[in-house]
Amino acid sequence: MPLCGKIRVMNTWLIKKFIENYEDVKDKKVRLRYGTLAAMAGVFCNLGLFLLKLVVGLISHSVSVISDSFNNLSDAASNFLVLFSYRLSSKPADREHPFGHGRSEYLVSLFMAVVILATALELLQTSIKNIIHPATVHFEWWIFIILLSTILIKFWLSSFHGLIGRRTNNMTVLASSEDARNDMIVTSVSIVAMILSAFTEGISFDGIGGVVVSCFILYSGFGLAKEILSRLIGTAADQDVLREIQEALKDGQIYGIHDLIIHDYGPGVQIGSAHVEMDASLSLVEAHEIVDRLEKEIYEKMHVILTLHVDPVVRNQERDVLAEQIELALKEISEELSYHDLQIHNQTLSFDILVPFHFSVNDSAIEDALQKKLEGYQLNITFDHGYVQGNL
Repeated sequence: MPLCGKIRVMNTWLIKKFIENYEDVKDKKVRLRYGTLAAMAGVFCNLGLFLLKLVVGLISHSVSVISDSFNNLSDAASNFLVLFSYRLSSKPADREHPFGHGRSEYLVSLFMAVVILATALELLQTSIKNIIHPATVHFEWWIFIILLSTILIKFWLSSFHGLIGRRTNNMTVLASSEDARNDMIVTSVSIVAMILSAFTEGISFDGIGGVVVSCFILYSGFGLAKEILSRLIGTAADQDVLREIQEALKDGQIYGIHDLIIHDYGPGVQIGSAHVEMDASLSLVEAHEIVDRLEKEIYEKMHVILTLHVDPVVRNQERDVLAEQIELALKEISEELSYHDLQIHNQTLSFDILVPFHFSVNDSAIEDALQKKLEGYQLNITFDHGYVQGNL
């Protein structure tokens, strides 16, 4: 079996061994067990690597290896933050935080991104000094073997944290996985730089390697910080969640879904609302029973607290003909346009048109094109933008 396959098997075994009910990743207690396992694995690995690389760096006089060792020490501290963020985010809702503490994971992840950037800047400064004032680097093959083994340890840790981060949708653990991957590159460059510096004179390959590594970490850190800030600002709902909601709302008495909004309060805490079109002949009690059942089913399947608003629709031949005309007219303008909530009052047609954010045709041009297709009717159109990617 290839190395990657063996690592996947081992990671799965560890999760099954130490995490009870490991498949129920929506449960806060299970998420806490995942976070504890990820954090402790990171702490033990990084503390061991810090001591090992520090000794190697001092013996070989390699500034890139010494810098790399303190990078591992900061990683160990970051793993403590992973454990802290899991415990903080698992706290139940209270009077001051009625939506829970799930977003604290994003804040801790942002702090970790800042730590990564700060480490990179410190490494860059040290490497530049080493280029200006190079130190003699001593190389031994046993040092090469030890450093190579640290790369394998980081490869496993990156894989393990990546698996846990994806399963639990935790940005903090995913950040640790990315940082472990960066460490693999840092150590690899350190090895090459140390070998070149040991067998050449006049050029500080050790310092040059440190500059290359620090620039890579800066690029990675900026990307991570950008992703976390995007989540804090507010992003479109996850496409998998949207598909699950669409499937759950494929009820025979639901004609259409629109104006779906999902608010993210951290992993496992999502609250939203949507409008569903239903037959106007249903009584208020009947409609309430249907949407109440669907809301409960969605929460049980996806842990999304969804409030459904009923839009009554009168289905008759006139409405069906007009609906088809509106749809064809919109498709002639663009395949990206869609409409919903069509209401007919005498000769007035009221409906909403969903316009993508990047759409170049202005609202008045769309309305004029529709008016030509629907002569004899007065149009009352509301143009809006969707809060999700795609037409809902």
